[in-house]
Amino acid sequence: MKALRSGRLTALSGRHFIVGAWAVVMLYDYHHGVDFADSEGLELSASVFPLFSVRDAGTFERRYGKGHFDAIDFRRFSKVHNPAITRYDFGFRQLLKGRGTP
Repeated sequence: MKALRSGRLTALSGRHFIVGAWAVVMLYDYHHGVDFADSEGLELSASVFPLFSVRDAGTFERRYGKGHFDAIDFRRFSKVHNPAITRYDFGFRQLLKGRGTP
């Protein structure tokens, strides 16, 4: 992130580590009676390596740079906790929105 922000890198991609968390959210919802197959189908496709912009890198680093992923309230991604969600949105931009609801 620092190399991207300093200009030593022109592109940086990442996020694959958080895919497991999305799976846990879906399993949580399924366990609580919300079947993801009804709205999402049985096969999901997600870009797990989005490009970071310099601005994204700064935001990401401020929020999670020291490994503070425990600061993410994953309930905001859950259909059980947010019945208005019609389709899961596990995009990288959702992580950058912070702790509030999507």
